[in-house]
Amino acid sequence: MSPPAVTLAAPQPDEIEVSIFGPGKGEAIAVHLGGGRWMTVDSCVNQRTAEHPVLEYFKQIGVNPARQVDLVVGTHAHDDHTGGISQLFEASEQAFFVTSAAFTAEEFFHTLAADARIERRMRHAVRKEYREVYRLLGERKGRSKPTPMVQAIEQRSVYSRASLWDGGPAVEVKSLSPSDTAILRSRNKLAEGLADLDDRQRLSTGDINEASVVLWIRIGDLALLLGADQTTGPGGCGWQAIDTSHYPDIKASFFKVPHHGSENAHLDATWTNLLTDDVIAALAPFRHGSTNLPKASDVARILSRAKEGYSTARPGKLQLSPESKKTAQLLPSFATNVREIDGVPGHVQARRTYGADGWIVGLASPAHQLSVT
Repeated sequence: MSPPAVTLAAPQPDEIEVSIFGPGKGEAIAVHLGGGRWMTVDSCVNQRTAEHPVLEYFKQIGVNPARQVDLVVGTHAHDDHTGGISQLFEASEQAFFVTSAAFTAEEFFHTLAADARIERRMRHAVRKEYREVYRLLGERKGRSKPTPMVQAIEQRSVYSRASLWDGGPAVEVKSLSPSDTAILRSRNKLAEGLADLDDRQRLSTGDINEASVVLWIRIGDLALLLGADQTTGPGGCGWQAIDTSHYPDIKASFFKVPHHGSENAHLDATWTNLLTDDVIAALAPFRHGSTNLPKASDVARILSRAKEGYSTARPGKLQLSPESKKTAQLLPSFATNVREIDGVPGHVQARRTYGADGWIVGLASPAHQLSVT
């Protein structure tokens, strides 16, 4: 039986929700922690309308981000995770901004107009988003103390509440990465890039995925694991470091699969030590040129460990819209290889009343349930 459609009504105070949005390149997550309090993780936009899917969803279900969003998390500085994040943070007027302590040049130079040679070597889309986020942080610093920003490192609590609804349990959001080694590696790469600036087309950043902020969300005896784009290593970094630093007394029943399901983000110990046997796995795929994730082998691997798996969109070539098909028919001699380049974000919504058994998953197209074919 196919999963139902997403529920377009606000969750109940004791109803936990994870909603993942993604058009094929980009992802954004909204989490209802309980009691009408929300957090968001990463950001993307609808590639056809330029609207923000999380803000659109909040509008549909009657959530006011200015009053109800407590955290806006940017896990790492890749453009498929930062698109529109300044817009999301601007709307979330009372939220803390959580960012990785393993920073990139775009984050490091947020407070100044860098030398023109440096500016030319930055990724401009990422630079624009972070510059605006830090501008907003500067404005809000005078209105709230402490400064509304938290740098995530392994085993740091970035959010904690005794309860979010009457009779509810304690709630904590903890960052599991980056490790000390990953932070040091990021700073060494930044220094290396600046030292050799004249010889570089772009500032050296290494593997930005090493800086990803993995989140462990615990609500009483319920746990969620959001894997960002964290990879398995190298030594002292990634999931290998998490495996040696995080020993929870419960396991997570929901898993946002890291790095679009890629094999380089898979560690058996993660599934064995941190996730329940009946875990629900969800991901946003990555579609860019010839690179499509997850691969069929990735889907098979995920489904061999998870009870069910879901994706916000399909990783392969998009089906042509009716408009594109008409255009192709009108230009047969010119349009010999017509492709759909834009994507709308699919929506995977998982809800669970606290104390109840199991997650209820709803989908909005092009989201779908993963299967081995």
